[in-house]
Amino acid sequence: MIYAHAAGGATWSFRSGTVEETVTLKDSVRITAAEGVREAVFAGLGLCVASEWMFQPDLDNGRVRQVLPAWTLPSPSMWAAFPTGRRASTKARAFTAFIEDQLRQTNVAEVTVVRPDASSSAPHLVPLTA
Repeated sequence: MIYAHAAGGATWSFRSGTVEETVTLKDSVRITAAEGVREAVFAGLGLCVASEWMFQPDLDNGRVRQVLPAWTLPSPSMWAAFPTGRRASTKARAFTAFIEDQLRQTNVAEVTVVRPDASSSAPHLVPLTA
């Protein structure tokens, strides 16, 4: 099955140590919603590439299992965007700091934070993961 979202697709790249393998899938089921991916996995329609948090309770209770545990996928890129020419609200900055902290605690990905110059008129884009 293929989860057909913006960053997904029919090509999966895996890494184990210094070895990298790319697999191009032939789909029989194409799904556009995370909920559909979960239901397709539960129905036994195939494998999926998904964030662990999407299946964590099911991994914990044995309903699903991880395959290829020695292989990793590229880390996703996530950005917090703040309005141009205005300071972001305290709530927006607190939320961004909370997400950064959660990503660090769960070891989802390496977190790199770049704080833009407050005097800049460029959009404030803060990468949450590298």
